[in-house]
Amino acid sequence: MTDEGFTEAVKELPLLEDLELSLCDNVGGSGVYKVVGDACTQLKHFRLSKHGLVDNDVPGIASMHRLRSLQLFSNRLTSMGLETILDNCPQLESLDIRRCNKVSLQGTLLAKCAKIKKVRLPHDSI
Repeated sequence: MTDEGFTEAVKELPLLEDLELSLCDNVGGSGVYKVVGDACTQLKHFRLSKHGLVDNDVPGIASMHRLRSLQLFSNRLTSMGLETILDNCPQLESLDIRRCNKVSLQGTLLAKCAKIKKVRLPHDSI
């Protein structure tokens, strides 16, 4: 499925609560994640386990305001990107950023993560 086909399909799922796009090499990018955030306003769980996520994709994920759990396993997410997501997803209870080696938890970012019930850090075991 292409980005265009996926975005059209996801617009028809406004009550979707759980979405995993792990290993979906043909689907991704900030436009796609923004469409998901806008169309699926009830989304509570989002998983993306691939190497493609970059900071340009962050605004799309940050638009998923009702997320309770977020897994961004083995991505190129940075500390700044993670902080943007945490600022916009205040209901997060579970965060998995294992193998996101560009994230450094210090200062305010560490304090924001401390408010989340379950956190799996970049160097935690798989």
